[in-house]
Amino acid sequence: MPSDVIKISMRLFRRENGIYYIQLSRSKKISLHTKDYALAKTFFRRIQKEYLQGKILPFEQASKIPLSQFIPTYLEYSEARKREATTRMDSLALRRLKDVLGNLFISSIKSHDVDKFISILKAEGVKSVSINAYLRHLKAAWSKAIEWGYTKDNPFKAKLLKTEKEIPVFLEIEEVKQLLNAINDQNFQRMIAFYALTGGRRKEVLDLDWVDIDLERKFVRYKAKTSKGRKDRIVPLHPVIISLFKDIPKERVGKVFKHYHPDTISKKFKKALKKAGINKDIRLHDLRHTFASLLAMHGANTRTLQELLGHSDSRMVEIYTHFTIDHLRKAINSLDIDFAPKKHPGG
Repeated sequence: MPSDVIKISMRLFRRENGIYYIQLSRSKKISLHTKDYALAKTFFRRIQKEYLQGKILPFEQASKIPLSQFIPTYLEYSEARKREATTRMDSLALRRLKDVLGNLFISSIKSHDVDKFISILKAEGVKSVSINAYLRHLKAAWSKAIEWGYTKDNPFKAKLLKTEKEIPVFLEIEEVKQLLNAINDQNFQRMIAFYALTGGRRKEVLDLDWVDIDLERKFVRYKAKTSKGRKDRIVPLHPVIISLFKDIPKERVGKVFKHYHPDTISKKFKKALKKAGINKDIRLHDLRHTFASLLAMHGANTRTLQELLGHSDSRMVEIYTHFTIDHLRKAINSLDIDFAPKKHPGG
């Protein structure tokens, strides 16, 4: 059986079931969840490095680590390995936990503390979907804390709240036209058209390079490295977008929308809605819902929506199927047939 022992008493070994483990101390073992020795060796070296850097401590010491110490350590790890938006959410969830529960030791936080955290957030009016977002990020943080030897249990497992799928807010076709016409800044107008007519996520559109847009073949390529998807996706360009870009010089390099900060975009978007006379409570992300909803109303099936939106799971687009049903119902009800059935004797 392959085995490695290093001078800090960390040992890689395999149990009878074939799974490899790392033993950090007499009582502390970590499962690597693999039977592949080469993969286990890679994990072993990575954890060994973190141990030597002081990120993995003997449990006796780690059990005394408070949230105020864990949070910056975990965020440093998160910033080096995750997307910026994910790290931002990691930070928000961890700091919210500390604000609610206080500066507790990592190992002292138990299931009842999580229940208290949830109850306080609900009492403050935080929506279940937002609470679940916190819980998912905290669960990931505690999984890493276990790997580092800071605690033995993950109290955030299986704590997600039941949520009802909300009908997404979206703009009608005429409202999309109103919105675009209300924007005088041509570059901002092009950006809003991309959000509403390609279904791009906030970061995907902001990260677009000119090489990602093919005006000749009329499509945009959203790259996997800038999105949540696992692969690049191609979205055909609507004629409106083609027309908005027709006067752009051919010599184009770098970012397409490099002049906008994410916070500035949201503020300009709200002003544009007001100017257009659109009184709906709608966010920039709802333009993605607008894209999907309008497609569904015009007959796009689940598979098409899944491909265009870049979802790996078809269940993510099922929320839009009701638009197809409503659209068909309106079509049937629009049939102008003036008929009232007569009553027949005995019938």
